[in-house]
Amino acid sequence: MPLKTFTFLFLLTLTASCNSFENKFYKKIQEGEINSIKSKKSVMFDLSSLTDFDWDSVLIIHGNESVPVNAEQIEVDLKRTTTDLPTLTDRFYFLQKDKKVIVKEIESMIFHDPDVNIEFCLIDTTNYRPWLSRDECKFRLMSNSKRVSHGGIFLFPPCRTWVTEKSLKVFE
Repeated sequence: MPLKTFTFLFLLTLTASCNSFENKFYKKIQEGEINSIKSKKSVMFDLSSLTDFDWDSVLIIHGNESVPVNAEQIEVDLKRTTTDLPTLTDRFYFLQKDKKVIVKEIESMIFHDPDVNIEFCLIDTTNYRPWLSRDECKFRLMSNSKRVSHGGIFLFPPCRTWVTEKSLKVFE
């Protein structure tokens, strides 16, 4: 095998396997979407099944389309220093019992096909709690379409949310 071909295949394999969290996340989303559409109801999506480490809670930061999310904005909820979040990227901060944080990044959920929407727990009628406990990450996954890869995917935690399964309109 020529060296150029070997190098290309090695880099391709490395790139594909670098973000196994992202691969697992979107694979599980796809499986959930298919099962939700077939059963015509929500299905379980357990975020903890995608991690190979223990954690107690998670802070999920959604990136923007055109400008990075400034570290200072994230640090308000994270309560420690971090870096800016690049455009078209989402970041998961998994907090462990020893207060260590494990960070995972994925391609932005809203620019993925289909787009993925994680609902957060409401504190009152207009404010939400940014951190989700491990138990709250046992989401009910539901598609708002009757066809795969059309519409969006919604993840509902077991708490009061702004958008609800009942308020979701399913279309062709």
